[in-house]
Order: sequence, then structure tokens, then C-alpha cells
Amino acid sequence: MLKGFDINFRTENIMKKIPVLIFLLICNYAFAQSFVSQPGKVEFYLLKSTTLSIDSPGVIRRQFDVSPGELQDTAVIKDNEIISYTIRKDHFRLMGNKDTIVERFLFNISDAAANKLKALKPDLCCGIKFAVVVNRKVCFTGYFWNLFSSFACDWITVYPVGNIIDVMGKLPDTFATIPNDPRKDRLLVACLKATNRLIIK
Repeated sequence: MLKGFDINFRTENIMKKIPVLIFLLICNYAFAQSFVSQPGKVEFYLLKSTTLSIDSPGVIRRQFDVSPGELQDTAVIKDNEIISYTIRKDHFRLMGNKDTIVERFLFNISDAAANKLKALKPDLCCGIKFAVVVNRKVCFTGYFWNLFSSFACDWITVYPVGNIIDVMGKLPDTFATIPNDPRKDRLLVACLKATNRLIIK
């Protein structure tokens, strides 16, 4: 009798706890979903330091990393000025060879943002360093480049033309690929997808 009573008692206790466990699991799932799907802010920042990025005479500009503390206090391109981000595959046929597929990365920005970039006027030699940031986390860095510059750059380079920011791998851009391409940063892509601004062609 005691054994039977003990089993029944434990069963009743477990049955009482099941609704509580189910409630906790539902709350945890709902919290996780809201956290994952919560959209972030995508912004372009310039750096606080305005030192020209000359490595040494004849040396092309290189990859660089920055911390959030090195960014200016205000974004040069704010989240609400970014209309869309397109990742598309272009096909090229070079000198009779088979097709070469190159991914291109294009930000479409507002008129106000385009006017701010037009006013930057990067130096011919060096460009202006920037960072693309999601919620103060740096996704990738690069250089705003002068359209009339003949200098090379070995890292992500941008020519803002009108309302389009063409984010190139490097200059000259000879269909180069970047390992673990930061232009496809997972946080950046997820944020733009969550806000219906990601276009993949």
C-alpha cells in the first residue's frame, strides 16, 4: 500500500508540474522569437581619426579593423536613409572563356544620404575610411574612394554614384573574391531581411 501511495503521490506531483513547464517553454520560445526577429539599425559611420591612410609610398591601401569606440558619434548614413541592399550575380564572358559569375553588392540610399556622400570629397591617394554597423556592431569596413583616383586599394572600396553605393571587393576589381566575404555578414543580412530591404537576384 505504501509503495502504491508513493507512486501515486509522485505521479500527481509530476502532473501538477507539467502545465508550469509547458508555460515556461512557451514563454521562452516567445522571448527567443521576439529577440531574433527584432530588427536592428544598419548605418554607415566614418572614423573619429581623420589621419590619411597612407601605408607607405607605393603601397596600396589595406584591410583594417575598427572598434565601436573609433566611430564618430553620428552616422553619416542613417538607417532610415538606406532603402535596400541588393546582392546579385552578374555573368561575364572573358575572351571566349566560359562564363564568370561575379557577386555584386549594392546599397540604394536616399537623396539626402547621396548628397552627404557627394560632399565628402575623398583624397585621391587614400579615400575615407568607413564602417558598416548594425546596432553598433561593426560588420565590415572599407574606403569611400575618389572617382578620379588612379590609386589601387586592396580592400573593400566604394564609389558612391548617385543613389547607389557599389561595394566592390578592391581596386582594380578584377572579379576578385573575398574569403568569408564580410559584405554577406550574417547579422547585416538578417537585419536587412527582417526590415524587407534585402534583394537577392
